[in-house]
Amino acid sequence: MRTPFPFHRLLEMLAVTLAALLLACLSASRVHAAPAPPPGPSGQSRRPVIHYITINKRNYLRISEIASFYQCTATRKITVQQKTITLTNRHGQKLLFTADSISATLDGYQINFCYKVLYQKGEFYLEQTDFKDFLDPILRTQTVPKRAVKTIMLDPGHGGKDHGTEQGGTMEKDLNLLLAKRIRSILQRRGYTVLMTREKDVETTLQKRSELCAAKKPDLFISVHCNAHAGSTDINGIEVWIANPVGVPSYGTTTLGQDLPGTKYHSSNALLAYLTLKELIKTTKANDRGIRRKQFYVISHSPAPSMLVEFGFLSNEAERKNLLDTSYQDKLCAAVCDAIDKFAQIVAPPKPPRPR
Repeated sequence: MRTPFPFHRLLEMLAVTLAALLLACLSASRVHAAPAPPPGPSGQSRRPVIHYITINKRNYLRISEIASFYQCTATRKITVQQKTITLTNRHGQKLLFTADSISATLDGYQINFCYKVLYQKGEFYLEQTDFKDFLDPILRTQTVPKRAVKTIMLDPGHGGKDHGTEQGGTMEKDLNLLLAKRIRSILQRRGYTVLMTREKDVETTLQKRSELCAAKKPDLFISVHCNAHAGSTDINGIEVWIANPVGVPSYGTTTLGQDLPGTKYHSSNALLAYLTLKELIKTTKANDRGIRRKQFYVISHSPAPSMLVEFGFLSNEAERKNLLDTSYQDKLCAAVCDAIDKFAQIVAPPKPPRPR
């Protein structure tokens, strides 16, 4: 026969449990911090926690605490004309923020945030989604989800009756297809399986391109384009576009991002775009117009990490001449493939141990 559990003992246990829950709730109400980073290797302490404040209904992180998080030194330069803060790590890599600007540079390459960096009472602030979904994956590549990269879908923009931009007798649709085929050739020689949304001069809707991507399930989706500017023939350079997060404005607009298939891969997209921009600018010495975020249809509906590359401005005579030069095309295409190789190596799943 079991001895009945003492009722007063049950009340004591219940009181202790309630007190613990109350203490946890009170503690949570005092702490206002970004999600804690994962624990470091065995024997190492956790990185510092980055706290945030709410400004204009958005959460912002103190850049001084971001510096501590990455174990960087922070150098401020405050003048009447401009306020900047530069983070430098022990390897000499530099991350430059400018107050009241969406543009920053990482190792000299331009990255564009969705929100301006703020400066208030001697502190610089970065919006939380710009940190979490964009900057942090580039800086901490180990946090990007692992995936095997074997099949790549290339999307030559426009085609058929849709010429894209047409400048100096050159149609964008033709150059997009030519560049995509050259990229395919290099990737195939390196062992990748490559799919194309079009292989001829045919018109294909954005929806059909996305449906093909959804059906074939590639590991990466890359849309190939050339640019033009209606207002100025002086503008030139390379841009890499990725989808912006849900509820966050697209580059240069107030249009908020929607919840679409392509918005599930922010960390992968950010890393892929940065590696691609870096290789393209380093190889070609072209003007760096940076990584930008907008929910273009094909990349925002892609069920895989994706980007849209604008290889240059056909409206700029000198850049158009480069884009039509075969040796320059080789540089562009090889740079994209080198970036894909680097991305694939970084996100490769760990190999299973060999059987003994």
